[in-house]
Amino acid sequence: MAGFPEWVADFTGISSPPGTGKTYATIDRALGIVGSSAVEDKGAAFNELIRLGRISFITFHQSFSYEDFIEGIKPALDKDETGKGLCYTLEDGVFKTICINAKFALYSVLSEKKVPGLGYNELFDAFVSDLKSKIGTEAAFTSKNGGKISLKKISSNMNLIVKPEDASRAYTVSRNRLEKLYDAFQSIDEIKPIDKSIRSIIGGSNSTCYWAVLDQLKKFESSSFQKIASTDSITEDLEYEEKKKLVENFDFKNLDAETIEKADKFAVVIDEINRGNIAKIFGELITLIENDKRLGGQNHLTALLPYSKQSFDVPPNLYIIGTMNTADRSVEALDTALRRRFSFEEFMPDTSVIREINADGYNALIEEGIDLCQMLETINNRIKLLYDRDHTIGHSFFLKVKEFEDLVRVFRDCIIPLLQEYFFSDWSKIQAVLGDQFIAGGEAKVTALHKSQKDLQEDIGEKIIYQLNPCSSWSKDSFKSIYE
Repeated sequence: MAGFPEWVADFTGISSPPGTGKTYATIDRALGIVGSSAVEDKGAAFNELIRLGRISFITFHQSFSYEDFIEGIKPALDKDETGKGLCYTLEDGVFKTICINAKFALYSVLSEKKVPGLGYNELFDAFVSDLKSKIGTEAAFTSKNGGKISLKKISSNMNLIVKPEDASRAYTVSRNRLEKLYDAFQSIDEIKPIDKSIRSIIGGSNSTCYWAVLDQLKKFESSSFQKIASTDSITEDLEYEEKKKLVENFDFKNLDAETIEKADKFAVVIDEINRGNIAKIFGELITLIENDKRLGGQNHLTALLPYSKQSFDVPPNLYIIGTMNTADRSVEALDTALRRRFSFEEFMPDTSVIREINADGYNALIEEGIDLCQMLETINNRIKLLYDRDHTIGHSFFLKVKEFEDLVRVFRDCIIPLLQEYFFSDWSKIQAVLGDQFIAGGEAKVTALHKSQKDLQEDIGEKIIYQLNPCSSWSKDSFKSIYE
């Protein structure tokens, strides 16, 4: 995909231990992609872009499926005269939906370059749809001389069967031959003389009928259909199904780097990407998301979707961001085929963020003799030694700590439960991380056993019984003892 913008290549995976602010970073990254990073209230902007279909936020889980992501058949209530009923409908998934929106953004840019408006295929389809109500009427078309031409039928291949009022038989106006005339003449007034001009383009034909249909097509384009092409209403007024119909019938052969750069950008944020069954959810998308396989790419590929039987491809102005918690890797290993298609970025604990964002709280605790940053660094160094770097404690746990009581609350409700999860049933390691001010341990006494079980003393040996000291006993010195 030579010459395409660099961001097209970005399939970013953001991985981090718990509490490092990857969700905030993801929001910031997604807003930057769609061009809204300068807003003050990023949360509100992110939600508004989700509403507009520019950003899609998804959380993977074990029940999330291909049918939720791409497309699938879903049950729906279809009330009959009894007020009850059940039917099944084909619904687009979240990823396919944002792909349609992204392709429509490309379509809107390409349609601006076309004169006089949109592509012939979608123009003709809309034209025929409008004509269906006129089948059998005598005044469907009017010839150059004012003669009436009726529309008898629309064939299965979208050719028009018409009959002039003074003719003994009907004639066929071919969709493909009409396209040649449409491309050859910018205006209907250019066709002079009619018979010779039309026959020079499409050969032997009933030039009167072709002129009348082309004249009606041009008028349709400059009136009702041209409203659809208006860029003022292109994102606000059209419903999803209308956009979908337009892009499915549009020829993107003129897609180039300039168009992609000019078109709106879209982002899919997949939270907890490693918790879903990747192979099952992505299906053929595993291949289609690659740069050169996308729409407009050097090796552009399409896939035939199993439910709708329609071709599907991924637009180049769609950005994919996946996040995963490194502490949860054991839940589901990330699919290798997907992993090699992403560039990975780590978000590790960074104590400087505490000093920058929570300067007031940090300084307030410094005055009380507690250094939040040094304490967190010490805890994480011990966790790395006893467990691994993927299970360290994130800095975001301490961003709202403004006073000593907040610190006690964070340790009681967040830090210690997280350590209990990491070192399940091994309180000695939790004590090694926090110290005996938080975890107390004493030798088990044999007298605690029933007298009939005293022979278990040899098995027990010098076992230590650990207990969590109540938070009411935690003092400022308790927290300083972690790192001093």
